[in-house]
Amino acid sequence: MEKNKLHMADAIEIVLAEKDNRTMHASDIAAVIAAKGLYVQKNGKFPVYNHVRARAG
Repeated sequence: MEKNKLHMADAIEIVLAEKDNRTMHASDIAAVIAAKGLYVQKNGKFPVYNHVRARAG
């Protein structure tokens, strides 16, 4: 698998920038990241809700 070009925080910012109010539920953010292939973890999987939630604070 190709090495990530983005950090997860960057992928989150990209997803939120596409929303008018820049707010989304963490599970929706994770789904968009996976659908667009913006970030893949070292284990080859896409981030899940709790990973996005932990990063978003």
